Amino acid sequence: MNYNNQEQNQGAFYEQAMADSARANSAQSTAAPSRRMAKMAKKGIDMESTISRRAFNLIMGLIILWGVGIDTLICKFYGEKLTAAFGRSWTMILIYLALVIAGFAVVHIAKNPVVSFIGYNLLVVGFGVSLAVIVERYAPAVVMEAFLVTSIVTGLMLLMGQLWQDFFKKIGAVLAIALLGVIITEVVMLLITGTYPTWISVVSAIIFSGFIGYDWAKAQEAPTTTKNAVLFATALYVDIINLFLDILRIVGDD
Repeated sequence: MNYNNQEQNQGAFYEQAMADSARANSAQSTAAPSRRMAKMAKKGIDMESTISRRAFNLIMGLIILWGVGIDTLICKFYGEKLTAAFGRSWTMILIYLALVIAGFAVVHIAKNPVVSFIGYNLLVVGFGVSLAVIVERYAPAVVMEAFLVTSIVTGLMLLMGQLWQDFFKKIGAVLAIALLGVIITEVVMLLITGTYPTWISVVSAIIFSGFIGYDWAKAQEAPTTTKNAVLFATALYVDIINLFLDILRIVGDD
């Protein structure tokens, strides 16, 4: 798609603000389940009885699919309206941040898994609103290609996270440091050059692919409670959305 220089810079800064917030939230989401479980163990809290591992994984998968489905509906039916109402304004970013931060807080603080799921939905709507505006900048064929690639990569990383759990559990700190480096590089590049090189999206996509394997591996060693299913589904959902945004930018720049 063709844009003039001013529109490209505005779009880059808008997407950058959204991406950086999502990535920071992803790091928080990845670390929070482990910290939450450590506090529970220290206090001797048994929030709920465990379920089978199969049921645990099934619930995680359904929660993730629910979030992706909600975002798809928002993009499909409200994309044009949201773009017309907010465009790339900072109002949209504030709405996004308010919903995402509130969602994360409820997911991780609430003791009841039902309440945590409500928080998850707030987070999903926040991401959906921002995605709707970003996706409008790309042709439908490009969005569909990015969606398919994201689905394939996600499936492969989940499989790898299952097969090589020990490896992925060891690389969490490396991924977090790499993610911080990407965020800093993005900000510096945009401030100095006003551009967003494609190679940054490639590196970011690799990092979030690793996070998918890492979060899945960590989930497989966590107590199989419904609460933990919501926690790890949230982390995986954020990983997948970030991966989609990176792949969308890569495919859209071709």
